[in-house]
Amino acid sequence: MSKRKILDISGFLKDATLMDDFFMTVFFQDRPECVKELLDAFLPFEVTIKSMSTQYTIDNVNGRDVTLDIYAEDPNKKYDIEIQRRSDGAKPQRARFHSSMLDTKSLGQKQEFFKINDSYVIFITEHDIFKLNKPIYHIERTVLEADKQFNDGSHIIYVNGAYKGTGNSSLENIIHDFKCKDASKMRNKILQSRFEELKVKPTEKELDDMSDSIERRFKALENKLRDEVRSEVRDELRSEVRDEVRDEVRDEVRDEVRDEVRDEVRSEVRDEVRDEVRDEVRDEVRDEAQFEKSIKIAKSLLNIGIMPDEQIAESCDLPKAATSQSSKSVSLENQLKKSVN
Repeated sequence: MSKRKILDISGFLKDATLMDDFFMTVFFQDRPECVKELLDAFLPFEVTIKSMSTQYTIDNVNGRDVTLDIYAEDPNKKYDIEIQRRSDGAKPQRARFHSSMLDTKSLGQKQEFFKINDSYVIFITEHDIFKLNKPIYHIERTVLEADKQFNDGSHIIYVNGAYKGTGNSSLENIIHDFKCKDASKMRNKILQSRFEELKVKPTEKELDDMSDSIERRFKALENKLRDEVRSEVRDELRSEVRDEVRDEVRDEVRDEVRDEVRDEVRSEVRDEVRDEVRDEVRDEVRDEAQFEKSIKIAKSLLNIGIMPDEQIAESCDLPKAATSQSSKSVSLENQLKKSVN
């Protein structure tokens, strides 16, 4: 391990408390005796820890996984201890979800439901989120109509890290110790010993683990800030390019609308022209029919021979026979033949 890396976290170590995630994780890792001190102070019974781990992940095949700050088991119970500086990190819905995820590890295949382990989800919060100035808050399911506990074995506890009591109970001592930066001011001897050890003589692995945790936290913060800046820049650019894009889109939409309207207008004009053409064709057909009728009458009169050609043509509204000085008159009969053809 490089000396630069050790020096990088020396400032963090100096001001670290058990409320700091990077320090707390290493502090309790493989230290069941320290976890026992917490649980014994928070619960009304003595705890026997069978196994424990920090940053323990419970997988959820069909949904969201969860990583517990401190996970511990005894023969009949499961514990989740969460250290939260931010109050919104200890919302009731999160407590409910953590409790449900503990339950997924409590029964084997086809095991009877009544054999499910009791579960304890414990949030140690930096602030008094209930604002009642109590050192600890217990959340239990109840039967409202009977005014009694449901007794399903699920327990949620909030420890008020901001509480300043006047007594010297083990609970108040733990709350006090979580805010200490100096081991000499701590009250719980077991936590004090481990605190001094990690502050003064951390192993290389412990330094590595804390350094990695800090780097991950900074990386997460950097990504969060990057996303926030990206969002701000996006909003700024949106207003800048809006007019430019509006002109481009206007041209595109104009072409699209022009094509759409052209089809609509063609359909409208087609109906209008159809009516106009229908009237014109009706007149043409009427004229053709009248002309054919006149031809038939003229032929009849011509066959009878009672009237001259010019008089027949005039009475039937037909062109008169053409005449010329150098040629013979074109008979009405020949003209009628041409007209029919």
